[in-house]
Amino acid sequence: MLSRFVLIVAASAFALLVSEYSVRLAVPKYDPAGHIAFFVDPATGIQLGKPNSKTRQIKNSGDYDVEVVFNRHGLRDSRDVANGRAENLYVVGDSFAFGWGVKQDERFSSVLENLTGRQVYNIATTENFDGYERLLAYSAGQGAKIRDVILAINMIDDVQDYGAASKKTARSLAKPVPEPPVAITLQRVKQFLITHSALYFLATSAIGSIDVLRRVLIRLGFVKTLNAVTGGRPGDLAVRSTADRILALSKRYNLTVMLIPSRGIWVGGNRQATADAHTKFGDELRRRGLAVIDMRSVMEATGNPMGFHFLNDGHWRPRGHALAAQTLADKLKLRLQRPE
Repeated sequence: MLSRFVLIVAASAFALLVSEYSVRLAVPKYDPAGHIAFFVDPATGIQLGKPNSKTRQIKNSGDYDVEVVFNRHGLRDSRDVANGRAENLYVVGDSFAFGWGVKQDERFSSVLENLTGRQVYNIATTENFDGYERLLAYSAGQGAKIRDVILAINMIDDVQDYGAASKKTARSLAKPVPEPPVAITLQRVKQFLITHSALYFLATSAIGSIDVLRRVLIRLGFVKTLNAVTGGRPGDLAVRSTADRILALSKRYNLTVMLIPSRGIWVGGNRQATADAHTKFGDELRRRGLAVIDMRSVMEATGNPMGFHFLNDGHWRPRGHALAAQTLADKLKLRLQRPE
């Protein structure tokens, strides 16, 4: 009996292995080895892409499947930041500014360049505010002459008490709502499969297109909806701490702060608290005399702010980037005129 069980397990494992590598050969875009990844640069402590590499960013729900190319500095930009000059514009931020899920030329930085005629360098990666400062320093170290900076602040997790523990990152300070042990285990299994299995990508892509099966995955915790928002409600101390850090940064650069609102303002169970925190942070920035462009009011003016997000991913789809670029171009028209 035991030998039969072992034989069945061995045969199943072999079949899965064959299926896994068959999918990798037949559908290379599902191979996790070619998917986007970041590493922490030991010299700077910032997250960068593999220099001179070409990867894919793909969502098994079908929201996006785009090519991501990193230049020699590990940045997603066809321009070499070493050639950056003071008359150019520099965009820094996290995954929103990086252009998570959209093509490189669809990012608001690229669209803004087309609208203004002014060269724009995008130095964003998957960082927090501490990382933004290091990215600016890193770019300057490569030779960039940085003066005008657009700082994209993600209200979901960028606003933290940065003075609480200088050796910790802001993301480690964030305290999302605790999940039950079973949910945590499922998320770990999901993360492992995403980063190791092409077969998982193929299976979940197929299952996600079937409503009944998708609802089962949501109930099991393998799929999270856009209503699941754990951040975006910073306390007063975090609001003041982040505002002070931005003010200090503005002493070194001609800074424009673009606020990227948490979708928790419009979905989920903490809408009022999220909206209040957003308003409070914007007021703190303005009280310090900082130039602020708030995308919340612009998105709400369209009547469908959630329409700028992917259906199954909280990042902006191309239309969100286009709106941000147009807003930046309009608001900064005098400052972003073409050089004579």
